[in-house]
Amino acid sequence: MSNQQQKFQIDNKTRTALIQEVISLIYEEKERIMPNPDFDEKESRVILATALTTEKNIKNCVFTYRKIFETYNAPQFKDVYRDLKLTSNEKVEEKFKKSRMMANVIIKAMCGTVSPKISSIYRVKNDTVLVPHSRFIFYSLCGILLPEIDTDIAQILGNFSKLECQDCLIEIAKKHKFGPFAEKVDETAVPPVESTEPAEDSFDTTEYEMEILRLEGELRRAKLQIRDLSDGYTSGIEENRQFDQAQFIAKLNSDTYNNLLDMMVSLKNSLKTLRTSGKTLPIEINILPSVVTQLLKFVKDSGITPIIQKTGDIITIGAEDLDNYVYSGSPFDNIDEKKQVRILTTGWKSDALGTDISLPKVEEV
Repeated sequence: MSNQQQKFQIDNKTRTALIQEVISLIYEEKERIMPNPDFDEKESRVILATALTTEKNIKNCVFTYRKIFETYNAPQFKDVYRDLKLTSNEKVEEKFKKSRMMANVIIKAMCGTVSPKISSIYRVKNDTVLVPHSRFIFYSLCGILLPEIDTDIAQILGNFSKLECQDCLIEIAKKHKFGPFAEKVDETAVPPVESTEPAEDSFDTTEYEMEILRLEGELRRAKLQIRDLSDGYTSGIEENRQFDQAQFIAKLNSDTYNNLLDMMVSLKNSLKTLRTSGKTLPIEINILPSVVTQLLKFVKDSGITPIIQKTGDIITIGAEDLDNYVYSGSPFDNIDEKKQVRILTTGWKSDALGTDISLPKVEEV
């Protein structure tokens, strides 16, 4: 097929919009890839490199592969072609010729010109839309539309399976409302008579292959549901753990236990003052600073941090601030009154839960 047969006119504004659409679609689909240890990206990368190569002999395809993936090591293209049932150069040429023709049909539909040949690309089986040969078609579409496939995009496309490529083609049809997603026409209208002649660019897709595609799609959807459930379960466990830690530390700092956490901070500051004054601690309590430090480290590692970093400072608060402190002093006469208070304790909060465990204590000076 000559280049004149393949090309059709698209104005620059439309082409730019289509390029941006396809690139955005590629990056969006990347986020939906399910990790699969059995997936071998070799096939997808070989199909991509071949789709992007004009003269499809193996030497040129290998050159393209090394360029877009920035590596000297390339797989044995003959072996991959054989696995794809492309056992001769003629079959390779024919396969990608048909793929490019179908890609052009889709691009024309994206521009508003929908051909009846769309029905040979998008198939519906058991209410599921399927696109056989999706990698060949989508990679060909990328080769036609994108001015240059850089390494980043090539790496993403090289990790696409048939299902990711099918998703992209389906999303295109959904957005532009063609194929199975075309707006319904008046059912009383006389339907056009379809030609009994097979389309020259149609694939001989078997029911068996379509059933595999459908089952692979169902399997991936099931895996996504399992992953979402697992993530939710793990997230719930972590939230419960953080809540239990916060509750435990809140109990330590309750009046029932004489505000043990605040006492530890006060004790640490007192020990620091003693040491900086040059006084020697009695040997019997030399281990005390280490115990206090380790306890406070445990609190910090649990995501519990002070609300105020330093005690002893004098600050000014108003009546509207009382929700943020445990205040000790004479009552406020009105909402606008301000009082000077000394910070007695730092207060504690859980960063992970975003809640206060205990409020700072202040007293009027």
